[in-house]
Amino acid sequence: PANNVLQIERHILGTDGKSKSLDSLRSGDLVLVWLQVKASNSVPDALVVDLLPAGLELENQNLANGS
Repeated sequence: PANNVLQIERHILGTDGKSKSLDSLRSGDLVLVWLQVKASNSVPDALVVDLLPAGLELENQNLANGS
């Protein structure tokens, strides 16, 4: 519709920075999920929620450096 203000694209990248398909992922693979959000108008109260696909887990890189 013409009244859509936000355009959101999800990109799945491997650790090499190349695009990956969710179908090609195997247990133990690390990926980066990049959300590209474009707005045609100002949206001061916008909230983007990206649900985690089944089978994936979040990994907090900040915890890996802690003692």
